[in-house]
Amino acid sequence: MALGLTPFFDMGSVWDRPGDFSFRGWRAAPDLGGCIAWNQSTIVRLDYGHSREGGQFFFGFGQIL
Repeated sequence: MALGLTPFFDMGSVWDRPGDFSFRGWRAAPDLGGCIAWNQSTIVRLDYGHSREGGQFFFGFGQIL
């Protein structure tokens, strides 16, 4: 069993049409994730993202590919 922390950075924006694309109004936020390697093939992940618009947890259960 092994534990780990992963800092990451998220950035993005939304447009109604491809022609509306611009580099203005993008939002960015630093995030932090945790990982438990239960054995050689079972991984449990819990990530948390937070920005000015709010925060959200993400949970994942899977395998190493």
